[in-house]
Amino acid sequence: MPSWCQFSAGLDNLQNTCYLNSCLQALRAIPELRTAFENFSPAGGGGMGDGMAPVAAAMKGLFQQMTAGGDSVTPFMFVNIFRQTFPQFAEQRQNVYTQQDADECWNTLAQILKSQLAQPDGGNTYDALFQGEMRNTLTCVENPEDVTVTSEPFWKMPCFVDKEVCVTHSPSAPAVSLL
Repeated sequence: MPSWCQFSAGLDNLQNTCYLNSCLQALRAIPELRTAFENFSPAGGGGMGDGMAPVAAAMKGLFQQMTAGGDSVTPFMFVNIFRQTFPQFAEQRQNVYTQQDADECWNTLAQILKSQLAQPDGGNTYDALFQGEMRNTLTCVENPEDVTVTSEPFWKMPCFVDKEVCVTHSPSAPAVSLL
């Protein structure tokens, strides 16, 4: 089987953790991120991101379990540490954990990756993988020589999909087309 077809073990749902599982599995699928975690070792020292080090260490362990294979992995340790560190994801109603927003979860995981996966050049792996730059060019209609160019970083590019968008996959057709 080609390497691009091989999947790691999935994650078992632990009372409404599908939002978290989907984010973790998407991150786990990125080879550069897996490499960064292989080289990760939590460091103490009182920095701002130190509270996130146990979560990053648990994520590293979880990714190692997923890589080892098997049908699925039950992420007890990671989920417990994640909920302890970020209590907004531990909200319960009638002793059942509530469903959470995947985008909020992704943003939280991004904070962890930004603070914990440093690179030798002083940057971080998350920015290296996910940061883009939006360039804006404003030209004055009355004076076309008056041009202002600005740029700003972004880490997410929203893609709103509704009933007018048809997703197809074919080597000869675009991946997404508008109807």
